[in-house]
Amino acid sequence: MVAEINPVTGQVLNSFQVSEILPGFTVNYGDIEVSHVSGHLFIVSSDESTIAELTPSGELIRNLPLPSGISGLSGIAIDEARREAWLANNSGIVFHLGNFPVEYCPEFSIRALSTSRIELCWPSIQDVVYQIEFRSDLHSGDWEPLSNPITGDGEVLKFQEDVPTGQLLRYYRLTTP
Repeated sequence: MVAEINPVTGQVLNSFQVSEILPGFTVNYGDIEVSHVSGHLFIVSSDESTIAELTPSGELIRNLPLPSGISGLSGIAIDEARREAWLANNSGIVFHLGNFPVEYCPEFSIRALSTSRIELCWPSIQDVVYQIEFRSDLHSGDWEPLSNPITGDGEVLKFQEDVPTGQLLRYYRLTTP
């Protein structure tokens, strides 16, 4: 069972059975890490060869397979800014995983996925409507909508775009119309 507990009163605020969400996923020795950005839960178990990623309410997002040679896990720590995970097994061996797939986007940011494709991401607020806009000259011209408005869900939002051929510079901004 995973439970969110009020640290002041000790009252259980939310709970769920891992076995109901992940049939066959057992935890003999294990650990849980909470993403500071998305709130997602990462669960490791000494009995499993995956890391389970769940929403705070217990919905399965995905099972992340462990690299070969890593097993018997009893501890996890995640550095979202560096996209790293540190795993410990029952024998006291600590493993470092780089490029750990966490949703880290503390502010509006842009990254190149390739020479012709970019991804914009930002932490959203529930029910706030966002508009991505662009223009080719930072100091003049109208900002044009890049997409339809996007409604926030409290999670990290992402938008990908193929950069038009021949467009050397493009500026983006995020507004709340």
